[in-house]
Amino acid sequence: MKVLVDEMDMSIFREADLELTSATLSSMGEAVIITDKSCNIIYCNRAAENMLELNVIEILGHAFDEIIHFYKAGTNVTVESPVK
Repeated sequence: MKVLVDEMDMSIFREADLELTSATLSSMGEAVIITDKSCNIIYCNRAAENMLELNVIEILGHAFDEIIHFYKAGTNVTVESPVK
C-alpha cells in the first residue's frame, strides 16, 4: 500500500523533527556547536555556553574561529582551526 502525503502534511513532520532535534541537543551534557556553511555559529547548547564561559548572545552569529581557539598540546601556541 502506498501512502501519499502532501507538502503541507510534510511540513508538520519537519517541524516536529526540528523540535525533537532541538530538545535533544539542548539536553545533552556535551557541548554542541553548529555552524552554517560560512562557519558562523548558528546554534550552541547550554553545555557549550558553560564550557566557553560565554552566553548564547555572545556566541551566536560569530565566526567559529572568533570563539574557539585551538592550541598545540601542552603549550599556549595557537594552531590553525580545522573548521573551514
